[in-house]
Amino acid sequence: MRANVTATGQGKLIVFGEHAVVYGRPAVACSLPTGARATLQRAATPRWVIEHPGGLIDANADADILKAGNLLLEPFGLCADELDIRIEMSIPLGAGLGSSAAMAVAVARGAARLLDLNEADTEQRVSRAVIASESVFHGKASGIDQQAAMGSGFFTFRKTDSGPVVDPLKVDAHRWVVARVAPSKSTAAMVQSVADRRERLPEVTESLFDDFAHTSEMGARALTAGAWDVVGELMNVNQGLLEAIGVSTPELEAACTAANQSGALGAKITGAGGGGCILALAQDDDDRLVDALGEYGDVFEFTLAGRNSTT
Repeated sequence: MRANVTATGQGKLIVFGEHAVVYGRPAVACSLPTGARATLQRAATPRWVIEHPGGLIDANADADILKAGNLLLEPFGLCADELDIRIEMSIPLGAGLGSSAAMAVAVARGAARLLDLNEADTEQRVSRAVIASESVFHGKASGIDQQAAMGSGFFTFRKTDSGPVVDPLKVDAHRWVVARVAPSKSTAAMVQSVADRRERLPEVTESLFDDFAHTSEMGARALTAGAWDVVGELMNVNQGLLEAIGVSTPELEAACTAANQSGALGAKITGAGGGGCILALAQDDDDRLVDALGEYGDVFEFTLAGRNSTT
């Protein structure tokens, strides 16, 4: 057993298809080149600390994090009260950028390295551990955050009864801008709100999910073709669908409008909605977009391409 290990997990952007992906429709997402770095070691005095852009969290004092953490460590025969765990986050928490999955993958990979497991055993246990952990924060999760957190680059994702179907996409480098517009609501609560709407209006909601699917399929083709104008237009369509299923807010919609008026090719919510972040596709190096979105909150810029690697 190793004495001290580090491992990483990546953040994510959902470009097309959020929420509908929970109901078997395809989505398109991308791993961010940054996310979470976890350091684990055996310790007589346990500690679990999360450093993030907004401050510091003592995970041992947060019941949900501690519950998720113990579920995460269980497949490795470990528990939080025997480890010193330090997580450094380079993305904000609760903003729709996959922070919980990034942390979960980083810690699970660290646990596997602590035990010096082989690659095949690591992959199986990490997958099982992250699914259990994510259920605490996301309820009926699709698994797309977990896939992105593993460092999958751009990919299409479809949830099926026999497991996820994931296809990598080769996408040329381009500039993307993310703005955190408002505090996020619980992902589990937003997923449940869509489920409630589906129960009340099944035919309408299923029809909207089909529209999400068409948008995702067209979006995947446009991304691989480098047809950025089409990608942007489809992002705007996707935003309209998110508004239709009730997960948008006036603040998010105002930020999307501001982005489009400031040179973006398209803009939409990325994540569960109810708050959080919007994603804008930049047209060029013009700083008008960043300046405009800076009026709404913190802005993050990424140059994303085909496949991002992780360690």
